[in-house]
Amino acid sequence: MEALVKDDRYREALDYLAARQPEDFAPSSVLPPRGYGFNSSVDLSELLAVVREADPAWVRRHLILRLDELVQASGGSATRLSAHMSHQTYERLTGALQGFSEGRAWALEHADFLAELAEAESKR
Repeated sequence: MEALVKDDRYREALDYLAARQPEDFAPSSVLPPRGYGFNSSVDLSELLAVVREADPAWVRRHLILRLDELVQASGGSATRLSAHMSHQTYERLTGALQGFSEGRAWALEHADFLAELAEAESKR
C-alpha cells in the first residue's frame, strides 16, 4: 500500500485496504497515510477525496484516525496546519469530508477547527 500512495495511486491504495481486514496486517504495522510528516496532508487529502461510502467502515474510520493524528501533529493549531499545506490540499481536504458519513460527522464535530483553518487559509 505504501508504494501505491507514494506513486499517487490513491484509489488503488484504498482498494488494496478494502480487499482486506484489519487483522490481515501485522499489529505493529502503521498503515498509510501517516498523520504526521512530510506530505502527510497531501496524501491524506487525496485518499479522503477518493474514499467511497461503499468502502468498508474500517477503511473510512482509518482515514478519520489519520486525520485526527494530522490535527494532533499540528498541536491542534489550525494556523500551524494551514502553514504546512497548499491551498489545493486545503480545498481537497475540506471538500472530501463531505463525501462520506464519517467525514461529515468529523466536520460537524470539528466545525470550530475547520472555521479556524478556513480563516488561516484566507490570510495566506
